[in-house]
Amino acid sequence: MIAAITSVRTISQKYLLLSLLLIVPLFLTGPQIITGSIVNFLLLSISNKTNKNSWLLISAIPSLMATVFTPYLFYLWPIITIANYSFITIAKKNIILAITVKSIILFLCASILFKLNLIPSIILISMGTIQIITASIGSIGFLTYERITKAK
Repeated sequence: MIAAITSVRTISQKYLLLSLLLIVPLFLTGPQIITGSIVNFLLLSISNKTNKNSWLLISAIPSLMATVFTPYLFYLWPIITIANYSFITIAKKNIILAITVKSIILFLCASILFKLNLIPSIILISMGTIQIITASIGSIGFLTYERITKAK
């Protein structure tokens, strides 16, 4: 009976987190520092509750949702997907390296697209230092949440 309750709770948590991952980029269109931090927290949380086979799809969700309001992200969504996938995969071993790799992938690729005149400078700026900040905040939030929930 306890195993069944735990299983239902785990499944409910997964679907709640996935729902938030779909909703946050669509409806929380405020400052990127808030939206990005929440998305990074959700990416780490969901990857912690799912197997590797679903991580690529999970990595694609936020950028696909964001293209609704920011069409320029259409050019970046495959790159953001790869960066998110790298982030959650590497984070299992080294969170600082994961943040660094994600940020480098995004900024280098955005720089190329900017030089090709495919994205404006504001998108390039949003793929720079702010990515380090949002990935760091999301990671700290995730690690704090994990520590609190494991202490219970």
